[in-house]
Amino acid sequence: MAGYDGTYTSGTVWTTWASTGTCSATSSNVWTTWADSSTTYATASITTGGVWRVWSGSPYTVRDIIEIPIETEEARQERIETQREFDEAFKKNNEETEKKRKEAEDKALELLLDNLEENQVEIFKKTKCFVVTGKSGKRYRINDCGVSGNVDEMDGEKVKARLCFQPNNAWSIPKYDSYLAQKLMLEFDEEAALRTANRTVLQ
Repeated sequence: MAGYDGTYTSGTVWTTWASTGTCSATSSNVWTTWADSSTTYATASITTGGVWRVWSGSPYTVRDIIEIPIETEEARQERIETQREFDEAFKKNNEETEKKRKEAEDKALELLLDNLEENQVEIFKKTKCFVVTGKSGKRYRINDCGVSGNVDEMDGEKVKARLCFQPNNAWSIPKYDSYLAQKLMLEFDEEAALRTANRTVLQ
């Protein structure tokens, strides 16, 4: 698109909006509604009060309005330094957050393993799952695959149904804490666990 050089009849004035590069406003293709009256737009320059006032917001030239100041070297260096400091602080914060998350995850895993039987620990380390038995005698397999839909209701060695239940704050605590909560609920309050769970039959 051609630029605007300050006069309304110049050949470089918004040629896309007129049929020719000599944009005389008597031409039917010129956007006459951008002037305040049908008698002034044909000869007016952009400094005339009636021309493009709504679009430019003032009788000044477009160039005066949109001119962008040149950034000084001092301002550029200050901007670069500010961005560098921000990037370093952001990186440090992410590293500290990840460190705390990893520490919490490690402690939660240790607590889970402390509450598993020796054979459960061995199976969990090999297969990333462990089996618990409810008061009804049903067996449930808790899988290390997230905290949503990670509990299998077993029928022998086959999966009979998939259960989805977890603590209310499951997405803000380490996943191993959720596995432990699922284990304890199935062992000590199986009925409540089954009432709470979304159960999907697989066979």
